[in-house]
Amino acid sequence: MKLAALVTFGLLSAAPKPAAPVVDEPAKFEDAAVKDKLKLLSDAKGHFLAFDAGAGYRGPVFYSGDGKAFFLLRSSGGGASKDTFNVSLWDPRIDWKINGYASFDWRDGKYLVSCPPKTTELKPVADDEAKKVLAGATLYQPKWQRRPHKLARDDKGTYYFVDCARDETGRASGCERDWRLYVGQRGKLKLQQMTNIVHDTEGEIFATPNGELRLVLTDPQPVPAGVQRKDQGLKWVAGKVANPLINVPVEENGRLIYTELGIYDRERLGTPCDDL
Repeated sequence: MKLAALVTFGLLSAAPKPAAPVVDEPAKFEDAAVKDKLKLLSDAKGHFLAFDAGAGYRGPVFYSGDGKAFFLLRSSGGGASKDTFNVSLWDPRIDWKINGYASFDWRDGKYLVSCPPKTTELKPVADDEAKKVLAGATLYQPKWQRRPHKLARDDKGTYYFVDCARDETGRASGCERDWRLYVGQRGKLKLQQMTNIVHDTEGEIFATPNGELRLVLTDPQPVPAGVQRKDQGLKWVAGKVANPLINVPVEENGRLIYTELGIYDRERLGTPCDDL
């Protein structure tokens, strides 16, 4: 049975309520002993990267924009040879199809952080100073705690975006709680207030007391060649009028979601590309 998402909420013209914060606070990194293994690098401008030099690309890597809070970096992989290593870093603001992934590298005797198209050299911090910085720092799990779930739009350019709290347990959907819906034109999407949430094997329901509008999301079907990308089971329903929507795959539109929709564009993700 296909999993469907049904989102129901009140009129957009209703008086707005205070928006919920976009980002949840990350938990502290549990292995406090890892501090003693970290090598500290800096750009001499107050930005730091710390990694387990003994473990190389296999060990944890942390970033801090202030030298106080260090956030674990998500990585999609890495590798090493005799004189180099590479760690690919998660940062959806980077257009990886054009410029490649963000990364942390050791090559040609230099530590480099790449936020394509820009690359920044980081240099080791002196041992005494590094111990002082790390002693006063707190290690955290990854800062960014939300995940895009579904994105759709109509043929007038209105977007409908659903995200959720990130689930790190490996579930296929990556979503289990705290679903949020945003609606609007590019750069102006606004959080919609939801009061009733159901999540089960039959789908999801988000509702407000009047429930006069609905967003119905189902798994889009493949679109045959030559057929327009419309009416894929995604609908915006106002009263008796149903407006079909176009599916916009979240996996292929990370940069749009994180930099252009107006939801996350002012948020720090806790990666080197916040600053470098």
